[in-house]
Amino acid sequence: MKKIIYMLLAVALSGCGIGAGFFSGAYQTDANQSNYSYKNTVLSATDSPDEIKGKIGAPTKIEQKGSELHWTYNREIAFSGPVIEILLPIPLVLPVGYRHTTLVFENEKLVKLLTEKAQYDGYLCGIQNEAEGGFRCAHRTEL
Repeated sequence: MKKIIYMLLAVALSGCGIGAGFFSGAYQTDANQSNYSYKNTVLSATDSPDEIKGKIGAPTKIEQKGSELHWTYNREIAFSGPVIEILLPIPLVLPVGYRHTTLVFENEKLVKLLTEKAQYDGYLCGIQNEAEGGFRCAHRTEL
């Protein structure tokens, strides 16, 4: 019984708890700007597709969607999957491909940059040692 009391006391003092969440991808959009940043390179809205190709190289995929031309670049390996939290987070994530950045052109001008970012969405319950203290549950979303 003493071991259980010590364990609960340790949880109470550390502010840890239990919960579950999921890592996946979500897009962040930058539109109608005069300059965009991709891999430490400044891309101007007035740059033509050929000028941008000279700055950052050829895209992985090119698609025409209506009046828009989409250039997609692989940026980094993407991981996705659940995360279980029992005192400490236990990630059960696997590589699932790449995170992408898509440059959108309209009339030969850059009009939008879509960046896929890792997103965590989950719930965590536990004893918290903040000013309010006590047992509480919270929804967390991080991009």
